[in-house]
Amino acid sequence: MLLPEEEAVCSECLSTLTKTTHIQIRKEYERKFLSSKIIDEFLPLYVFEKGETIQNLLHNLKYNNAFKIGKFFGKRIAEEYRIQLREFNSDSIIPVPLHRLKKAERGYNQSFWIAKGIASELRIEIADKVVKRRKYTESQTAFDKSERSRNISGAFRVVKSDRIKGKRIIIIDDVVTTGATASELAAALKNAGAEKILLASVAVPLL
Repeated sequence: MLLPEEEAVCSECLSTLTKTTHIQIRKEYERKFLSSKIIDEFLPLYVFEKGETIQNLLHNLKYNNAFKIGKFFGKRIAEEYRIQLREFNSDSIIPVPLHRLKKAERGYNQSFWIAKGIASELRIEIADKVVKRRKYTESQTAFDKSERSRNISGAFRVVKSDRIKGKRIIIIDDVVTTGATASELAAALKNAGAEKILLASVAVPLL
């Protein structure tokens, strides 16, 4: 439940956001993740639309220290998908890690704040120290799907495999475009022994 001081997105702005439908989610899962069978479930909350409110909100979260927006969206994800997330029976939440240099540049990881919102609602541990991003990658925005996969290949290393083996993990990202980053992270977790992976995101662009 969002408290008044946590209403980081005004009701008027919220009304302009487009929620994903079950059919859209299924199509995006099949297009991005079904063939690799690495990510078991995908729960994006909104449709990402360039130049619209959702892009502006996520830009503020990512670059303007708008942490409350991250927690707000995390709580919205938890509220909207409470049944699915409960049934998944997760052991921990892992926000997609930033490389230490990029985190130093930005000062924070936006996905961590989304994870904070989910964790506060569902009482699930945030395990943000078990995976390191060992490869400093160029921004993915200018790359196509195959280029994104090459750019992110080998980017993640599990440093605490005892926290992963046999566990059910929720990965958190802000926007899932091609799914290359989330898939690479999920592959590292599965290779370390994770049982199942659920990916949740604030938004997904529809193609």
